[in-house]
Amino acid sequence: MSVEENKVQQRRIYEEVINKGNLAIIPELIAPEYVFHNPLGLEAKGPEGFKQMVTMLRTAFPDIHCTIDDIFGEGDKTATRATLTCTFKGEMMGIPPTGRKATISGFLFAKWKDGKEVEAWESLDTLSFYQQLGISPPG
Repeated sequence: MSVEENKVQQRRIYEEVINKGNLAIIPELIAPEYVFHNPLGLEAKGPEGFKQMVTMLRTAFPDIHCTIDDIFGEGDKTATRATLTCTFKGEMMGIPPTGRKATISGFLFAKWKDGKEVEAWESLDTLSFYQQLGISPPG
């Protein structure tokens, strides 16, 4: 797949899966060997793990919306800068909802193979996220 095709697939993950909750297309976008890394302690493996993570996020934040601010690619990798907005309305990792809204920026670096994401590293402004939601950071 070309860099442009990988960028299209990355957009689909944000726009169709995360924003709209279309879990049915996850096998088209996420490779069986997929691994997701994130500073919040979330980890997902394979399409099923990714589906569980998205379900957890959409349960905790039913109005979650990611806006892609920039997306770049080279070779088999993409880099995406995005802004996430959400309201904490459901339990997340044992933390009860506060009803508060948050807006945070983050980066996702992804590796692609045959049109599917095989590994992703996410970096978020987690301290600001926790402060806006009115919860204490772990640890």
